Amino acid sequence: AKQDKISILSKMGKTIVVAADHSDQSHAGLDWAISNMYNDGDTINLVHCFKPLLPAVGPHYAYVPTEKEQENWRKEQSQVLHEFAARAKKEKEGLNLTAHLIAGDPRDELVAAAKEWNSCAIVVGSRGKGA
Repeated sequence: AKQDKISILSKMGKTIVVAADHSDQSHAGLDWAISNMYNDGDTINLVHCFKPLLPAVGPHYAYVPTEKEQENWRKEQSQVLHEFAARAKKEKEGLNLTAHLIAGDPRDELVAAAKEWNSCAIVVGSRGKGA
């Protein structure tokens, strides 16, 4: 019975979350995930987290972003996903990759997304600045 479970899981494929930002290390993380973890039938969920524009108030000013500004900000942030996805699919034929733009703190959002998608791993690029 244990062999049957392993066989079924391998046919279903695994889900891998890869964090994307504007850094070279992030590109290296995606390349590493494709080279070292990805197999046919797997899914890579590419995630870019961003901070939405927030209202700002000071002693002599107040700023509240308009809907149009928020929309433009989201479009600008989504460009990183388009660039990553296009490059990855060009390098790996048949790559099953889905891009997700999520507003929020990457520390929280990557973990929440990985849990929601039952991912086996979260891959992030390292800048070598800590554990």
